[in-house]
Amino acid sequence: MKFKTRIKNKAYAVFFYQTNLGEFVGLIYNYLKYKSYIFNPSKLNVTEKENLEHYLIKQYHIIEKGLSLPDVRLGFGRDKIIALLDASFLYMSKYGNSKLMSAISSTLKEYVEFNDINNHIIDSELKKRIKEFFIATTNDVDGGTKVINKEKLLLDRDSLKCGLITTRHSVRVFSGPITDVNKIKSAVTLGKRAPSVCNRQGWKVHYYNDDKIIQKILSLQNGTTGFTDQINDLIIVTADSKAFTSYEQSQQYIDGGLFSMNLMLALHSESIGVCPLNACFPFVVENKIKKVSNIPDNEKIVMFLALGEMKDDFKVAVSVRKETNEILRIHE
Repeated sequence: MKFKTRIKNKAYAVFFYQTNLGEFVGLIYNYLKYKSYIFNPSKLNVTEKENLEHYLIKQYHIIEKGLSLPDVRLGFGRDKIIALLDASFLYMSKYGNSKLMSAISSTLKEYVEFNDINNHIIDSELKKRIKEFFIATTNDVDGGTKVINKEKLLLDRDSLKCGLITTRHSVRVFSGPITDVNKIKSAVTLGKRAPSVCNRQGWKVHYYNDDKIIQKILSLQNGTTGFTDQINDLIIVTADSKAFTSYEQSQQYIDGGLFSMNLMLALHSESIGVCPLNACFPFVVENKIKKVSNIPDNEKIVMFLALGEMKDDFKVAVSVRKETNEILRIHE
């Protein structure tokens, strides 16, 4: 290696790994790169197929979630459905029919049937557009909701074929609060088997069952509309910043996310219904939540988990998954 190249590499190493300015430059670069790939719902670009598909998935899952709530509001989501239809027709004009279009069609079919059964008259113009979408698509892919039988679910859970992963769903309706706190302890014991950077295990679990505190926390988290009153138990997963070094800011979310998934499966194994809730909010909101929930300042909030005992039968969003070949790329 030439002398000038060695000096240049050394200078880069010192600047980016040993100075605050270098770390700041890295953060700005990553932020700008991230911004260049995200989609803007108000400025959908038909030439960016993946961005448009992610927007459509986000939009139609809102309808699925609404249909799976314990007390579904008749005629809910009119404006969101209009936006969904606009984007769906835009997508089909460029890319034609797809599994995604079928899932959207199936979800809207259940939406229409639910309102019809309950004698709610959907806006005539909206219903006309939905019917036009039905004609233009198929609904051979399940969307919307499905009814889960607790006894069968638990039987499937214990079978080698299905196991925990294929029987887990995000549950938004519960029979009541957790009756045995030992289930929480057992789940955390299983969950901590998750991998972490250098096995530092920087995650923390904060469990709450006081209704007043939970309602204060959820009013700040602001992501449980329609089922807040169902939540009598709540977990906040955090990452202890003291466990990480420079350039490991993202690792807090990676480790916390891996642990959270393990924890959700472990809670499912204890017959506890779980719904993960995001922790995407400004730092001023996070600080308020930390104060209400008595979480130390050195911990970063990664995820909320709404918990409850499972009902004998309950509805969940189908949440159609992408085909494996859309996700997996084999490099040979």
